[in-house]
Amino acid sequence: MTENEKLVAEMGILETPCGSAKFTVGNTFVICEIHRFADTENLKTKLSRNECTVNIKNSRNETGIQENIMEGQLKQVIDGSILWDRIHRTMLLCVVRIENEGDELFECVFNCACLALLYTGIPMSRCFAAASLVEDRPNDSQTAQSTHFNIVMSNSGAILIFNAQSISGAKLVEHKSMLEKKIQDVFFMFKDVSCEKTLSMVKSGKYFE
Repeated sequence: MTENEKLVAEMGILETPCGSAKFTVGNTFVICEIHRFADTENLKTKLSRNECTVNIKNSRNETGIQENIMEGQLKQVIDGSILWDRIHRTMLLCVVRIENEGDELFECVFNCACLALLYTGIPMSRCFAAASLVEDRPNDSQTAQSTHFNIVMSNSGAILIFNAQSISGAKLVEHKSMLEKKIQDVFFMFKDVSCEKTLSMVKSGKYFE
């Protein structure tokens, strides 16, 4: 469990799914479940390849425009991270429940899913994610900027920090185009740092100061 003033993260919180996690940033609280269906006789006729389905529900147990956008983006991230050639034909179902929606919804959803996948034990090229929030709030609230960062640990031990998005104002739904933007713009990389050491640093909250 990783915890400080800004972030609370925990894996394996549910018994039934293959993997689960909860992630809290600020006033936003998200739970993610990963269900894995193996290549059984019943699935062989249905699956021609590995598949991943993402379902995101808001605090009202509904899927609105904002959730639909995040579903598509999260599916791309999962499909691009899993080493599909290392597992047998599999169908994954990623279910995200937004328990309390606040200002940090984007990183909560994405990082909670990453932690749940990590707990599931599925081989991934990027296997740990966390979130930090750096805010620049001038006097004019209309031009306030919130810049969100993801810290992603690869299996090689390198650390990539991605600039996930910059949003004007607090309501993500008002800036749907930002959600559609792929996580990109790698601007810094830590080299020669082991996964174990880095995970310890993340747990200590060093990256969230």
